[in-house]
Amino acid sequence: MRPIKFRAWDALNKEMYPVRTLQWDQSMKFPEGYDDPIMQFTGLLDRNGTELYHHDLGRDKRGNLWRVDEMRNATGFGMTCVSDTGAHDELYPQHLSYGWIVLHGLEILGNIYEQPELLI
Repeated sequence: MRPIKFRAWDALNKEMYPVRTLQWDQSMKFPEGYDDPIMQFTGLLDRNGTELYHHDLGRDKRGNLWRVDEMRNATGFGMTCVSDTGAHDELYPQHLSYGWIVLHGLEILGNIYEQPELLI
């Protein structure tokens, strides 16, 4: 069983923080005025042992840039190619798994909040 971990981006201070506790009211909504993004740990590590979180950005061994996303109409996480070098035949969203990471040699470079320049 994977550890359940979260981190949060503090947009005001431009820093990433580990989330120690989460607490919702009965509506399952965040408190009024809270809008900083919270990212969940996928339970997987990249080729260097770096933890993968929702909204992380990584490069495969062919140079394509991928973003960790939630899978639509499915449970779990997936990878969306955000920068195609033309050297990849699977540019549609991929289900994220340890096998996919090993096959494609994924290396995490950062995330969409701390390294937005990677998306340009």
